[in-house]
Amino acid sequence: MENSIYYSKIIYNSLKQLNLCRIYSQTYIKHILAIILSVFTAGFKGKTVNFEQSSPCHRTTIAHFLNHGKWNDSILEDTLKQTVIDIIY
Repeated sequence: MENSIYYSKIIYNSLKQLNLCRIYSQTYIKHILAIILSVFTAGFKGKTVNFEQSSPCHRTTIAHFLNHGKWNDSILEDTLKQTVIDIIY
């Protein structure tokens, strides 16, 4: 869990640097952080069960966010693409 807290600060700062904290609400950012941390923890097999380990929310809350959340994922995608292009150049 210590590593999760450490890495969540790094990831949060990276999202903040991309100005995503201005675009998305804190709730959305927390869910995105939980998903990112779950993806990279050992043993993740693509199930929402692992979300509980890196989020204070119940796993069904994050699953509901993924399935029914009203957010514009193209903004996130465009921001990440632009960041990668900037790094390459």
